[in-house]
Amino acid sequence: MPNAHATGYYRWTMPAEDVARLTGAGWRSLDARERLSVADALSSSYSAGTLDAAAVLGNAPRFAADPARYVAVEPMGLVHFAYERVARDDAERARVAAFADRTYRSRSRALGWGPRRGATEDGEATLLRESILTFLAETARSTAVRREAARRGRAYLGTDGELHPEAVDASLLPIALAVAVEDGDAAFYDALEARVLASEDALFRTRGLDALGSTHDPALAARALALSLDPRVRVNEVTNTISRQLDMPETRDAAWAWLEAHFDEVFARVATTRAGYAPWMATSFCSEERAVAVEAFFAPRIEALPGGPRNLAGALEAIRLCAARVEAQRESTLRFFAR
Repeated sequence: MPNAHATGYYRWTMPAEDVARLTGAGWRSLDARERLSVADALSSSYSAGTLDAAAVLGNAPRFAADPARYVAVEPMGLVHFAYERVARDDAERARVAAFADRTYRSRSRALGWGPRRGATEDGEATLLRESILTFLAETARSTAVRREAARRGRAYLGTDGELHPEAVDASLLPIALAVAVEDGDAAFYDALEARVLASEDALFRTRGLDALGSTHDPALAARALALSLDPRVRVNEVTNTISRQLDMPETRDAAWAWLEAHFDEVFARVATTRAGYAPWMATSFCSEERAVAVEAFFAPRIEALPGGPRNLAGALEAIRLCAARVEAQRESTLRFFAR
């Protein structure tokens, strides 16, 4: 173990055969901090291209079953990266989604959608449940999880003009509303939009706007983007729906085209200091071609944005690092999920 008790503030790497010994026979000898150090080091090694997918993702089931939440959730980012960035078609995405479901299904069933009646639990269990169910809904695309999430989202909104917080734990409301919008119809979208824009509850408004931005329906997506220009949307809420649309591969290109066409209108509504962070909205892209396009778009306006040049440089670096990571790990990642 290169970082005993994880007391050193560093990451480390080692050959794949040593990793196999450490995560095999040596695993039971590690304390929780050391197990996190291992999981984090393997994730960084994958990102740096020093270990292939088999050496890293092959340990995902072991990490997912770990009693420490911060170890259990570590593989999620890499699996989601494989699903969204590496997989090139529906068949490849289906393999990644199936792996995600197998890896976390039993943990999800043990946690359920809330503590059992009469039972108490600590905050770690609540946070773990939120992470796992969100991951299963968004990356694994679990039919069972999405069905239950949508049911609870609809129940929360209700049909009697009142919100029903008893329908879903507060920590799970974001994913429940998002799936209810994504898998729902225009009537549900209309009802949620009306309730959000009439509400004075800042937290509900944020969650509701994020959910409205989760739609894949082209007509509803256009409405979600247009909300950023709606005077009923507050200054600190302007980019919520745009950011969510940019996050999703199904809506990303259309959302960026819309933002390019309405950039000046949108950021005229945003605080001057926040406008300088606009380039970071483009970091959902992951190719050299897109990096060039983003740079060209911002070139004539970046000097007018406070902190703009530095933020643009950081955003372009993030896009190019993502592209380099895909290039370095695509073959090994697709080979791992094809097994």
